[in-house]
Amino acid sequence: MKLGVVVGSPVTGDEFFDREREMSALIDGIDRGDHIMITAPRRTGKTSLLKEAALRLRDRYSCLYVDVQASTTEVDAIVKLAIEAKATHALAKCVVETFRNVLSSILQRLDELGLGELTLKLREGAQPNWRAKGDDLLARLAGADPPVVILFDELPVLVNCLVRDVDLRMTSAGCERARVFLSWLREATIRHSGRVRFVACESIGLEPLLSQAGISETMTTFTPLHLPPWDEATAVAFLKDRSQRAGIAIGADSTGRIVSHLGELIPQHVQMFMRVIYEDCALRGTTACTGEDVDRLYETRMLSVHGHLDLATYEDRLKRVVRPELVAAALELLTEAAVCDRLTPQAASQIVRDRVRDLGLDPIAELRFLLGLLTHDGYLKRVGSEYIFVSNLLRDGWRNRFSFGYIPVGERAGEGGR
Repeated sequence: MKLGVVVGSPVTGDEFFDREREMSALIDGIDRGDHIMITAPRRTGKTSLLKEAALRLRDRYSCLYVDVQASTTEVDAIVKLAIEAKATHALAKCVVETFRNVLSSILQRLDELGLGELTLKLREGAQPNWRAKGDDLLARLAGADPPVVILFDELPVLVNCLVRDVDLRMTSAGCERARVFLSWLREATIRHSGRVRFVACESIGLEPLLSQAGISETMTTFTPLHLPPWDEATAVAFLKDRSQRAGIAIGADSTGRIVSHLGELIPQHVQMFMRVIYEDCALRGTTACTGEDVDRLYETRMLSVHGHLDLATYEDRLKRVVRPELVAAALELLTEAAVCDRLTPQAASQIVRDRVRDLGLDPIAELRFLLGLLTHDGYLKRVGSEYIFVSNLLRDGWRNRFSFGYIPVGERAGEGGR
């Protein structure tokens, strides 16, 4: 058996599944000269969409995939962009001319430089004035043929680093720093319109982050493109395709139970389930997966090591965008929703009031921010006046991990019940 399912890493080509409607919208927008912001819950395949688009556009555009997830400063972003341009034959000269002040002495061996040495040199050149270097590089890229598409992955992660200090607290100086960087980017989208297209991705809430920082106006030149989770037909088609590749028999009952267990059909979670089924079949020496097998694997595998690893990434992202004083409140809101299958307005208000009582914060404002963030980033969704988990897998995993010893708000002494 051979599965052919990649879990957790971006995919292109034969591994890239569906998304033709979103791909068409993205390419049409690029062809129009739009600057695009791809918004989506986590694990829905934003990076795969970017990389597959770059492959499909390579005959008409120079596509630069710039991952700024590990970047913490504006200089990092400029250097990342320069490195990607340097690796593109048609654009290498743009980088050399922009950074001639630090590269002139090593031009003879420039192509022999390792990534580390090149990064240090470019950082040396960008450090004194990143805006000037960025403007110069973009101006040269704007004159290149074919036109350039810059694909910024995880831009909100960089913005989040800019607005916060070393203790992860949002500061006025950090907000101003982010405003300057995003204003520079906004000006670049206007200045080079028609010659350079910018595409950015967000998997943590850029909108709530900018709103909290008071700089929402800086991204008005980007057109939103939403990338939703798979619908049931797409998820089932994926499961059938991959199971046939692996020679595994999965009937309608099995695929139906997978869909029911997951609830929200986040592509990576569907891929993860298929990988678990494949490994289980190989271990048992069988080529069939029944509905009972699906139930067993959900409880013993999806909610164990696999689920906990994925859950840890959700926790990590949450801690990076919520001020330290409110992390406990955010975690408790999610635990209440997981344990009780819902988060009522009364419980949510009580949780935040208790957590901020001695911090001098406005509980109503902080509750609005937290609920806005948790819904924007795909943890919760609003149903009537209450909130529930979007993903059954995330809910069940959260419940398994945090429910022990947790007392719901309505059962606490003195609260009187919901």
